[in-house]
Amino acid sequence: TEPMLADESFRRIYLQMLQEFRKLGAVVISVFQRVEALEANRITQALTANSGALYLFQNPSGQEKDYAHLNLTEREMNFVLSRSGDIRSSMTKGGGSNRKILIKRPQTRESVILDIDLEKPLGPLLNIFSSSANKASKASDLQSQFGPDWVRHYIND
Repeated sequence: TEPMLADESFRRIYLQMLQEFRKLGAVVISVFQRVEALEANRITQALTANSGALYLFQNPSGQEKDYAHLNLTEREMNFVLSRSGDIRSSMTKGGGSNRKILIKRPQTRESVILDIDLEKPLGPLLNIFSSSANKASKASDLQSQFGPDWVRHYIND
């Protein structure tokens, strides 16, 4: 979403989508790699005012100033910046991968931290969510080799 917001025409449409689509029974899903992009693109207020929930992963290299506009509590900020003793990603005893996430409702200021083992329910489908350079290269190679059938090979790799 961030690169598209550099286009002022798209930014105006995006802000309108945030404010109007829920009235139509639609959902706007936005994903930002860098939380500071919200302020840089002047969308923080519209996003938090019109979002039912924010999903925040831990970011040990994040800066508190980049999250200040999200009105996080001390507990939430400590979690997001990995200052609370939580482990960012850990292997469980059964070999599954845990991923912790903070879910915050901006309007009510309620939040919960979920510790989820995605390995068990998703199994090899979890591969599709990897964005590592190695996995991206593998996906590109499989697309060239297998065309539209590449996903099946990627998932089972």
